[in-house]
Amino acid sequence: LYLVYNKAMKDEAEKTFGKLSHVDIKTTHGLAYSYVGRFYKNKLTFNYGIVDIIKDLNLNWNRDMELAAKIDVMMKEYMLSEKENFEDIEIFTDDKQTRQKVINNCQKLWNLKKNYNNTIKVEHDFYLKLFQLSKTDLSNKYDIIALDEAQDSNYMILDILYNSNVKGLVIIGDKFQQLYSWRKATNIMPKFEGIEYKLTTSFRVGQNIANVSNLVIKDISDNNIEMKGFNTKQVIVDKIDKNKPYVCLCRTNSYIFAEVFDVISNNKKAKLFFEGGYNSYNFQNIYDAYYFYKGHKVNNPLFNKFKNYDQMIEYAETTEDLELLALQRMIYKYGDRIPSIV
Repeated sequence: LYLVYNKAMKDEAEKTFGKLSHVDIKTTHGLAYSYVGRFYKNKLTFNYGIVDIIKDLNLNWNRDMELAAKIDVMMKEYMLSEKENFEDIEIFTDDKQTRQKVINNCQKLWNLKKNYNNTIKVEHDFYLKLFQLSKTDLSNKYDIIALDEAQDSNYMILDILYNSNVKGLVIIGDKFQQLYSWRKATNIMPKFEGIEYKLTTSFRVGQNIANVSNLVIKDISDNNIEMKGFNTKQVIVDKIDKNKPYVCLCRTNSYIFAEVFDVISNNKKAKLFFEGGYNSYNFQNIYDAYYFYKGHKVNNPLFNKFKNYDQMIEYAETTEDLELLALQRMIYKYGDRIPSIV
């Protein structure tokens, strides 16, 4: 079993060795889905937050907003942890009464989500957590599990590996490339004992960039990794010629949208390629947010839980919802030009 972090890595691995009969390639969520998640396929959502918690627990919109926000935080902490009970999550410890109220509501919501026969939506992290709690033995199916990008794993995945009873474990990662600490990512490589092999050759970069990387890592960590760059075709430039094909890397969808807008504004016939596919960037949310702002009803679960746009922005500002606030900024910046861009 080769466990990868995301679908892009899975697709890349499928092209390389996906036809081998003795190898399964899965994301951790994909593994959990095959055992648990498939039972919740009609309840799955990518958007479950404070508004949904208020509705599903019959809380008061004005009085219980802060409580719902804390329930949301604890639920997310729990689903990304190795803990078995909400009581084991060490947050909100300064107010025992409030903490217990949050825990009680979390347990109530968890039980509602577990029920197959209601309409309470569940996140993909929900069934991954259920899979971890099930302590599923995988040793009857797999002799070896190879976990990639272990520096961006977490203690829940570690617990899944421990309980798998699979004796052959290969842990692959680079502690200097951790990107997902905001999702409670933890480098779990030190938790394993075994023979260590260092992969120091990169076919992506040339030796010039490898030299810079070696110096930076040596400076910040006192580690001499001696990386070698085997990409002899790489050229370092000080200015990008946007009249020629180029690649743009962005941290958020709003920055991607801004880049797309600039390109289309300068050349309406420009050809754009989106890594992972256009639909994976949720540009439809920008489109729907614009029409919601204009007073139209939209068939989008991110917005139709609110009475109107003003209520959504009030909620976003109160809860510091970064996704909704980013959409607000894009509407103010691009306005009536949004439909033609999307």
